[in-house]
Amino acid sequence: SISDNALPSWEDLEKLLKSQQIPVEKSFRDRLKMGSEHSALAKIRKFSPSDNTFATFYKDAASWCPYCQKVWIALEEKQISYKVVVVDMNCYAGSSKPSDFLKVQPSGSLPCVVFNDGTKEFAIGESNDILAAIDEMKPTPKGNYLIPKENSEEMDYMKFLCDDGRKSLERRLFSEWMLYLTGKRKPVEYKER
Repeated sequence: SISDNALPSWEDLEKLLKSQQIPVEKSFRDRLKMGSEHSALAKIRKFSPSDNTFATFYKDAASWCPYCQKVWIALEEKQISYKVVVVDMNCYAGSSKPSDFLKVQPSGSLPCVVFNDGTKEFAIGESNDILAAIDEMKPTPKGNYLIPKENSEEMDYMKFLCDDGRKSLERRLFSEWMLYLTGKRKPVEYKER
């Protein structure tokens, strides 16, 4: 028990939390452990009880990196089971990234996904390349693919939004987001504003 004069231990706090959880909270925590809950708190995601984890998804701790988010959405849409490994972003961690992560992703950048199909294991560390690999694996449950066919209006529009160098909507949003996080800009970005 927790006395009035002593700081509680983590074990005491965990017991106290569990004793005060309502049934909905207990159910949510159980689903997180089983991998059936889509949540930023989840450490594993399975789309059926018999799924073996197919991918290891290295993402930011806060779940707000837009590049991690688009990979996360693709994994969910394609219903590819994955486990989550949280790694601090460069703007927070600097050079203090875990050494086991740096073996997989030497640049230390996020996101990174290690795929394992049972016969081979391979890592991809650039969000657009990860999306392409995910899209090639299988269609969505509705039979769709996430990346439009080449030479289509949809592909032209996607390239306009995401693949037009520093002018693309994606790069402009990323620049504003990084400014919000860090308050820093590169000299070339000041000139472009």
